Amino acid sequence: MKIIQTVSALRRWRAERPSPEELGFVPTMGALHAGHLSLLKAAQAQSDAVIASIFVNPTQFDRPDDLAAYPREEARDLELLEAAGCQAVFMPHASEMYPSGASRVHISLPPLTGVWEGASRPGHFDGVALIVNKLLMLVQPHHLYMGQKDFQQTVVIRAMLEELFIPTELRVRPTLREADGLAMSSRNVRLSPAQRAQAACLYATLSQMHKQWQEAIPPGQIVSWAAAQLQGAPGCQPDYVQLVHGRTLEPVTVPLPPEEPVVALVAAFFGPVRLIDCLPMTDQTMFFA
Repeated sequence: MKIIQTVSALRRWRAERPSPEELGFVPTMGALHAGHLSLLKAAQAQSDAVIASIFVNPTQFDRPDDLAAYPREEARDLELLEAAGCQAVFMPHASEMYPSGASRVHISLPPLTGVWEGASRPGHFDGVALIVNKLLMLVQPHHLYMGQKDFQQTVVIRAMLEELFIPTELRVRPTLREADGLAMSSRNVRLSPAQRAQAACLYATLSQMHKQWQEAIPPGQIVSWAAAQLQGAPGCQPDYVQLVHGRTLEPVTVPLPPEEPVVALVAAFFGPVRLIDCLPMTDQTMFFA
């Protein structure tokens, strides 16, 4: 596995790739888990070569303490990627991605970036869109792989690809979960044992929301029930829970036909750790490319 640390070295690596070749790209912020490796596996099955990235992007953090606390396990990450058969990994220093020290470019896609995670973490998706754009310009992959857990992120990135005519196809893969349903996340390692057990309430609530949706209970009642459920769950400090349209992210307030994508979004704190999750209410296949 080739380890690439500079923009110039990445450009050389990309220029040397054989043509034609289908290149898959898995961007990460490190602290890898089975969910990341499932993206890599999907990329390998659908591409001739796969490159991953490890970069904790400072522009997508709205709180300095959250950036400082983000887990970093680069040696372990590299071992996992190499064992999984990744051909190359790009792991630049912040000065490589932001040579002027701060970004002189701003990418925003309202209203997609101003709601839910965007409202709770101002500027987050502007930073996400910017770094993904930078990485895509350098890697020039045919396929980009992301996990469904960060659902709003996938909607934002898909819109950016379309808006900027970027010739990369986004392929979204299902969320991987622990035995109790908790979505795999790099942030899970920051949970205490008690908080880890309490966090299982997120998937339990989402699962009940799905059941109620299938029973044709009105959306407003489902959301009210879920909010009360999380509010009363031990150790859980809910930020938001909502049913949204899978393309516009607008709240779903009335029943929709089955061909319309509907997804439940949730975010909550367990101690200082903020977790997000989602669950499609409708046919999951319409969310995956």
